Amino acid sequence: MKILLLGANGSLGKQFKILFKSKNVKFYAATRKNFNSNGDYKDLKKIIELFNPNLIINCIALTGLVYCENEPKLANQLNYQIPFKIIKIIKNKNIRFIHFSSEAVFEGKKPKKIYNERSMSNPKSVYGKTKLKADKCVMRYKKGIVIRIPLLFGPTHKKQIVATLLNKIKRKKKVFIADDVYSTPVYSPLLCEFIYENFIRKNNFLKKKLIHFTSVKFLSLYDLIILLSKKIKGRDLSKIVRVKDEFFKPELDIKPKNLGLKSIYSKCNQKIDFQKIDGLI
Repeated sequence: MKILLLGANGSLGKQFKILFKSKNVKFYAATRKNFNSNGDYKDLKKIIELFNPNLIINCIALTGLVYCENEPKLANQLNYQIPFKIIKIIKNKNIRFIHFSSEAVFEGKKPKKIYNERSMSNPKSVYGKTKLKADKCVMRYKKGIVIRIPLLFGPTHKKQIVATLLNKIKRKKKVFIADDVYSTPVYSPLLCEFIYENFIRKNNFLKKKLIHFTSVKFLSLYDLIILLSKKIKGRDLSKIVRVKDEFFKPELDIKPKNLGLKSIYSKCNQKIDFQKIDGLI
């Protein structure tokens, strides 16, 4: 099997590269620098035609909620136009397409509400709306599948919120962490292993158009950081301050705080031993 990995320099793309190299998977790693993502997709078409993959995995996304609000055109280009253009290019080819979506396609207003594949989506942010547009587009493609994911953390997510907070705790700096922002966080190596086992090694799930890959732990960001920080020697709990999200005075009131996913497919609901997780800082 030949795999075209798009967004190979992003956090999730880097994790896939580590896994594929360890499994001797034949893949071509492409980034946005390999093709013009602002309207002219001839280079992307050329890459697909030259490499002729059996499977395309799209890890390209613009994820910052506020950034997407301020740059709606760019958010639409990266989150929607790229998968749309890919499908136009491969629609008459025998190429499977995996696209990653987000829990942010849901409104996230009801406390302790966890969403499965049958839940009604109702995004309020530009980010959520562009991801939902892409979901609908990919699900119309006969060999396309959408995999929605919650908050991700892992060894290749060094610049994202979980690693940033843990690094500050390790350096004994004071951190303020919201206890009213919820998700069902997933360790990204588990996600990549799941994709490898079910879509590459076993060719399962081909009849599914949408799945949620998630953990069974419903946690606030504060609870998650407390769990993960237990492995930091000499951590100072007095420097970990529990606050409400409004403490950070967000520029826009668009953040869906009560998120979290579950799946109607049992193997997509992962049990994670947080004490065995390494490589976060």
